[in-house]
Amino acid sequence: MFDSTKESLRSLLDSIRDQSLQLPDFQRDWVWDDDAIHSLLVSIVRGFPVGAILTLEAGGEVKFQARPFATIQQKGIAPKEFLLDGQQRLTSLVQALGSDAPVRTKTAKGQLVERRYFVDLPAATDPNQDPAEWIVSTRGDGKETSDFGRTIDRDYSTPEKQFEAHVFPLNQVFNEHEWLFGYKNYWHNRGESVHETDKALFEHVIRPIHRYEMPIIRLNKGNTREAICTVFEKVNTGGKKLDAFELLTAVYASDEYNLRTDWMGDAKTTGRLSRLRGLDKSRDIYAKLASTDFLQACTALSTMDRRRDSIAQGRTGKDLPPVTIRREAMLALPLSEYQRLANEVEEGFTQAKKFLSARRIIWFKDVPYPTQLITLASVFARIPPAERTAAANDKLDRWFWASVFGELYSGSVESRIARDIPELLGWIRGEAEHVTTIGEAVFQIERLETLRSRLAAAYKGMNARLMLSGARDFVSGDTFEIMTYFDQQVDIHHVFPKAWCNKAGIPAAEYDSIINKSPLSKLSNIRIGGDAPSVYLKRIEDRDGLDPATLDEILRSHLIEPELLRADDFAGFWAARREALAGLIENAMRRPVVRSGDDSIVEQTPYDPGEEEEAG
Repeated sequence: MFDSTKESLRSLLDSIRDQSLQLPDFQRDWVWDDDAIHSLLVSIVRGFPVGAILTLEAGGEVKFQARPFATIQQKGIAPKEFLLDGQQRLTSLVQALGSDAPVRTKTAKGQLVERRYFVDLPAATDPNQDPAEWIVSTRGDGKETSDFGRTIDRDYSTPEKQFEAHVFPLNQVFNEHEWLFGYKNYWHNRGESVHETDKALFEHVIRPIHRYEMPIIRLNKGNTREAICTVFEKVNTGGKKLDAFELLTAVYASDEYNLRTDWMGDAKTTGRLSRLRGLDKSRDIYAKLASTDFLQACTALSTMDRRRDSIAQGRTGKDLPPVTIRREAMLALPLSEYQRLANEVEEGFTQAKKFLSARRIIWFKDVPYPTQLITLASVFARIPPAERTAAANDKLDRWFWASVFGELYSGSVESRIARDIPELLGWIRGEAEHVTTIGEAVFQIERLETLRSRLAAAYKGMNARLMLSGARDFVSGDTFEIMTYFDQQVDIHHVFPKAWCNKAGIPAAEYDSIINKSPLSKLSNIRIGGDAPSVYLKRIEDRDGLDPATLDEILRSHLIEPELLRADDFAGFWAARREALAGLIENAMRRPVVRSGDDSIVEQTPYDPGEEEEAG
């Protein structure tokens, strides 16, 4: 399915200029920095290998949208081959060695600049000089200045100035005759011979570059889409890894369908992502929603439908195609399937957002597992409005909290998602008796003591359950709704302040646990300060006009025993709230938490003891 050979650098650059070799449209423009280009040119002159390139014969199953290399003007020519790997090297070489325009590059600090590359001919005649020393670069205008531009250190901006300075412009290396004639004639008219520098230029620069060959692996057009995308992914190590969305964007473009516009929108069209996010795009639940999440939901439904159709045809066992959301399945998703499913998947994500908001999952930082969104959206996509009953909602609710507190959606969960979607739909419709994830979910009470990271799913879940159970702000007395959450700058804060705990000798491992934290407004956190609870509670009563009985009710809404807090009894508070939070989890999961000495349930998923601690 492929051939390997070598091809001269001249031939490769010619194919780029005549556009028989082009880039697939998903390839990002890539700018190497000045040092990397300089090093590449030195390697070419020395005859060192710079790596193989990978191409794909055009005209096969994969019909990529084509575009020429950077600085090459589009001529509307259909390519014979696509370059899959080697873009950075060939783009740099076609600009440095074969273009009248300066090379687009960047400094070590990332600033975009233009450069030109020259050979210092006297240095090239010195056998003790390294090519790294005699290949030099200047600004795009051929000059180098200092003292804020007031002093011109080098000026190679015209052929005459190049002749005078004995520097050869590398962009003339494949069209050298005219420049060499002018160079020799310039010094001949001045009665001087440039035989030695001319000889060095030919031997050390022109001949090595003309003779240079690059290894090339050519994939023929008979390769499948999955094979091509997999090969490309494995060789594309120099730049950012391309995801399935970008690859499908290029594949669909051959059918004149712009997947990126459908998702992101443009000046005339509102994309699906904007519709899902709504007005508050930076804080919305879907502020970080990935295009691949949407594609995975489409893929889940497509493969589920294919499996259903196979069952209807009488196929069984291993003959049945799997429900999957894996990368290779996404890459195989036909455009017709995407178009068939995209609207219902968008509706699924819309309903999933409502589901999460009702559970006080208010913005993207509160989402326990972004991967849960794929499952929720896929399930909601297949539940028509008439079937979105309280019973269906209750079953989804049970699955959701089991996944969160069982911490079952961490890491690679593609198989779990693909299993949960049909199982949930079957359970909701009364066609199945259980969902595997719910059965596997276990929470050990000791886990409360180690929940210290704002990033942990169970930590986020506990915060949401406290708000859902009616927790009220210490100062305002308000429950935490979407408006109050952002207006009052609500976050998770310590109940016993860190400063007080440190003075009392309480270990950070205890006071940073979720047991000692609760959702509170910024103003409440200011009122708390670093004082003992007995002090800051009195301050709230005095400054904010709350009577003790009302404040006690507010404390109880956080599952805090007022007497223990007012007595500054951290140990008593810790023990009582640990049990209260465990009860909240039991209510959410509809099953008991596991306590020490209880061997009836075995822990399913170990937690990460290296979770970073949350300041507050």
